Amino acid sequence: MIPVIIISALDEKEMMLACIQKGAEDYLIKPYDRVLLKARVSACLDKKILHDREVLNNQKLEAAYKELAVAYHELEVVKNELEALSHRDGLTGIANRRYFDTVLEREWNAAHREKKSLSLILFDIDYFKKYNDTYGHLAGDDCLCQVAIAASHVIKRPRDTLARYGGEEFAIILPDTDELGAEFCAEQIRFAIENLDISHSSSQINSCVTASLGTATISPHTQISTSQQLIKEADLALYQAKREGRNRVKVWSTDR
Repeated sequence: MIPVIIISALDEKEMMLACIQKGAEDYLIKPYDRVLLKARVSACLDKKILHDREVLNNQKLEAAYKELAVAYHELEVVKNELEALSHRDGLTGIANRRYFDTVLEREWNAAHREKKSLSLILFDIDYFKKYNDTYGHLAGDDCLCQVAIAASHVIKRPRDTLARYGGEEFAIILPDTDELGAEFCAEQIRFAIENLDISHSSSQINSCVTASLGTATISPHTQISTSQQLIKEADLALYQAKREGRNRVKVWSTDR
């Protein structure tokens, strides 16, 4: 903005006021004093310099705020990505054991608070060590990935959590799921894995890769005291499935 000083022979107050209101910096009446005019011009220039400096500083400040906002957003994205990676198994891409423990505790507390059922499925690949010995560890890793994908296609609900529990063992947390629902889900997973038709010549029960699964469920009326007890019962059911011939689903029953 260019500062304007009006020099006029008119000394009417209305004219002077109108000029000032329209943006004039000053109004001098002829004849004017040269020294006064120079002082007024100098003051206008100083004001202009200060104004331009303020505008420039504000622009720099606004640009800095924008850069800071972008940097903060990028930092949040990286933070979220790192947090997501810390929850994922490096090989299969599903949840890892650490995240499984966190979710199980959360869902355990929710089940008790809301008085709803909570189910857990534990399963592992039958004769997986023999599979690795026969086909090599790279093929074993690929087998684990295919099994994880097959299981992930079975579970549909957002709160259901599939995790790699350790080695060739997997776990699925099923909130608000009763015993029959858990058994049905486990059977679907067993069928999906067998249906992958991954050759396993060293298996003692089948020509392709299979899995054994155990399920356990807590309900509002049960007396299971900790989430670790739920894991223990699912593990006992898994052991029973293996003992009875593998490639099957066993449901832990409190009647035992």
